[in-house]
Amino acid sequence: MSVFNGDHLLCIRGERVVFSDLKFEITDGQCLTLIGHNGAGKSSLLRMMGGLLHPRAGTLSWDDQDITKEMDEHRAQLHYVGHHDAVKPVLSVEENLHFWAHIRGDKDKK
Repeated sequence: MSVFNGDHLLCIRGERVVFSDLKFEITDGQCLTLIGHNGAGKSSLLRMMGGLLHPRAGTLSWDDQDITKEMDEHRAQLHYVGHHDAVKPVLSVEENLHFWAHIRGDKDKK
C-alpha cells in the first residue's frame, strides 16, 4: 500500500504565510479534498504535492521517501494538470487523462 504524507508543512508566498503546520496522510483508495477561500493555499499545496513548489518547512514523503530530495524522480511519476492548463471541458475526466498521457508520451498507460 502506498502512503503520501505531509508533515508540519509551511508555505510562504511573497511575505505572507499561506499555511503552517499542515499535516495529512493519504493511502491507496483515499482522496484529499481541499476546501478554502481564494488565497487559502489549495493550489500551493497541490503544487507542493506535485513537486513543483518546495515547502519552506516540513516534509512531503511518498512511501517514506522524502520527495523534496529527488524532485525530478517524483515529478516523473506524476502529471500535474492545474486549472490553467487547458483542461478540456467537453471531455470526461478519463478522456482528459488520456489526452494528457498522450501529450506526455505515456501512450500505453490506461
